[in-house]
Amino acid sequence: MKNPSLREQDGEYLTYAADLDIIRHCRANGLAVRTHPFFRDMEKAWPFVLCELRDATVIGESFNPICDDEMFLECVTFDGRRDLKRLLKRDDDAPRRTFETDKAFLLGGDRAWGHFIVFYIMRAIYLQLFPELKSLPVITMAGLQPSLYEILAIFGCPKDRLIELDDNDAIHCKELFVPTVAGGAALDGLSISVPDKLTRLYHTMILQAHGGPNPNPPTAPVYVRRTKTNTKLILNDDAVTDYFVKAGYTVADPASMSLREQVELAQTASFIVSCWGSQIHLADFAQPVCKVAAMVCPDHIYQRSFDPGPRRFNALGMDFFASVSDCDGEGNLRIDIAKLAKDLNGFGFPS
Repeated sequence: MKNPSLREQDGEYLTYAADLDIIRHCRANGLAVRTHPFFRDMEKAWPFVLCELRDATVIGESFNPICDDEMFLECVTFDGRRDLKRLLKRDDDAPRRTFETDKAFLLGGDRAWGHFIVFYIMRAIYLQLFPELKSLPVITMAGLQPSLYEILAIFGCPKDRLIELDDNDAIHCKELFVPTVAGGAALDGLSISVPDKLTRLYHTMILQAHGGPNPNPPTAPVYVRRTKTNTKLILNDDAVTDYFVKAGYTVADPASMSLREQVELAQTASFIVSCWGSQIHLADFAQPVCKVAAMVCPDHIYQRSFDPGPRRFNALGMDFFASVSDCDGEGNLRIDIAKLAKDLNGFGFPS
């Protein structure tokens, strides 16, 4: 396989390119590249098109298709450079499983809950837009969190349609339908594009699958804990949790809740507070009058993954606030509870 690299121009990564490598390949080989009217009124950092490849391979460590010995690095990944590093470290002596199928749709995947929601589930909308895709098997990552399978089913991907690839798996497809990004990083690799229209569509589809919006106004302040992870931890979480309990907040841990439980709780939430991370996506299911506050450190604010969060909640009609705290070298927070209480009071949250 050729050594893949992101396309460059004058030393800078292209911020938008209608000539993505995958599109160039399709045009050169007479393969279909299609778009849909659904995308016309959406802001784009990428072209949103469906490409149709022939004799393409997907390997489980990187959901970028390989065709004619070329990897189309910047078409479906949210971070091509990260995937490239993973592939270069690949142990070629490891045991492999190989599969073959006539036709498939390439969704991709990530075991991190928040990454999957922002960068992969939005691509499933192509399955709703193009009738010929509705019955195809869907290639994704093995070992997803349980609630992600529920969400995939809501987007038209029940588990019996999924081809789940482990890191050492590979699948060859005679015909592979590949969406370019609907949610993911721009080609500059520095900014993330999650169109407001898709954010609202995701919110609507999840609520409709669970009986629709709660007709009652939300009244519950909710503190969402971050557990079962090794990053962006609250080092003094027991003390922080105790503070929120005394302040009258409902304490929730999405990692131990079903999707239905998360939706039902979010619909009752008038205020949601959490540290920065995947678990704050509980607010995706809240009512528009809910207010969201995140505990962050300065490093989080300057990460490319930060800006889509406030924008996401704003697109759903929610106000977003940030309480800045100290952190260690790993980005783990140590919350000054007195400062947190002062910040929440200033935001208009119960404190």
